[in-house]
Amino acid sequence: AGGSSPLGDDRFRRILVLVSLTVLQYGTIAPVVQFLLLSFFAVRHGGGDCEDHPNSGPCRQAASDLAFIAGILTGTSQCVACVSALLLGSWSDRLGRRPLLLVKSTFSVIPVLAVALHVFHGLTLWVYLIAMPVYEALDVNGVFLGYVSDVVTDPRQRTQAFGALMLTYILAGGPAVVLGGWLSAEVAILFVLVICIIKVAFVVLALPETVVHVGRRAPGVLPTLSAAADLIFFRNSFISRMALVFVLSGQSLAGLATVAKPYLTGYLGVDRPTGARLVFVCGCSVMSTIYLGLKPLVNRLGEVRTTQCCLGFLASLPLLYCACSEVWHVFVLAAVFSGPMVLQFPVITAIKSNLVNEEEQGLMQGALASFRVLAEAVAGAFFGAYYSYSTHGGTEKDRTKAFPPFVLASFLGGCSLLLACTLPDRPPPPMPKSSERSVLLPGETLADGSYSTMPGTSHSQPPANPQDSQDQDVALRT
Repeated sequence: AGGSSPLGDDRFRRILVLVSLTVLQYGTIAPVVQFLLLSFFAVRHGGGDCEDHPNSGPCRQAASDLAFIAGILTGTSQCVACVSALLLGSWSDRLGRRPLLLVKSTFSVIPVLAVALHVFHGLTLWVYLIAMPVYEALDVNGVFLGYVSDVVTDPRQRTQAFGALMLTYILAGGPAVVLGGWLSAEVAILFVLVICIIKVAFVVLALPETVVHVGRRAPGVLPTLSAAADLIFFRNSFISRMALVFVLSGQSLAGLATVAKPYLTGYLGVDRPTGARLVFVCGCSVMSTIYLGLKPLVNRLGEVRTTQCCLGFLASLPLLYCACSEVWHVFVLAAVFSGPMVLQFPVITAIKSNLVNEEEQGLMQGALASFRVLAEAVAGAFFGAYYSYSTHGGTEKDRTKAFPPFVLASFLGGCSLLLACTLPDRPPPPMPKSSERSVLLPGETLADGSYSTMPGTSHSQPPANPQDSQDQDVALRT
């Protein structure tokens, strides 16, 4: 509270520990799994060790297959996640954040076990390919961001708080990148299994609850969906435009992430150690940008203009990938662009938190997470298929055949930038808490824990004059 640093709150420091454990878990196993999958799919094209020869013919075709299949599976899981993100984010406002975070942490062990069984007992990797999307379908991003907003109640401190989260992500990612790039698959997987156990134990024993009134009745699915639609589309135009910016930038990033991996391995020959070094360079860029640039930029330009600058980097990056014909070109690009592009995340997250009061943090974070997840689901599936089509299943040796998906990702980033430029420099203030006024907006919480569905709904009785309530609602919206 007040002007104190978020790091002074013990609950916030525990959040940073949870983030560190999560990054160690996935950062260590991700590069191992990537090349296990490439070698797995290369079998159908003649076989080969894709960790040693990533740009060989079978491995290039395997990269195309993996992009297509992963796009379909991820898109399917994210279609489910777009609903779970909204429902879980909203329900956590009443049921509490900690139980949902515990469920997610427990489920995170399943994909790791699937990889371990493949490495040590020869279990097919199709089990992992199914288990991972099922796990990702349980989206608690809105719950986690609501937890942070519960802890950091001062709007002036939220940008700093989300910046600290991003720094923690990078600092924990450093050891994870080293471990994932240099450890053998067997040792890396055993290490990750230990991290999984520690994370679950930490959530059980050390992570406190932040919702004050836990146990209130959670609304049903349809009332929650209706409340989210009212909040995003009808509360004010700033929230609506911000949601669309969030969707378009998410599609651009999802598209870039989908096509960059097979492009780097299949056409530039990036192997696992080189990939680890590339991630390390990205991390250094992000860390230095957040540490040195976040506070000065926000203080000078404001949150909205800072977001616009970041989206400019996002719109440029996919096009510049097309100019990279050597691996060192990608390293230069990563060093210059990663930090400014990723800076948008703590800034946009702070804007989202400051648009609503504490009663609606889970609903807002869950709703926007839901919109973005759905957009990324469509983008992931489409870009995976588009890359496979453009490269003819990876059989094309000419790297320019992979350029069209990058151009499309850049176009989507440019659209998000243009829309962001229509936003006012100062976001509107949040509505007062429902307990502080007699008239509720659509989607707000009634005394019994349900959501209001009509403008002007009263805490105690229906409005005597519907026209008066509508006038009050218009005044509140203004």
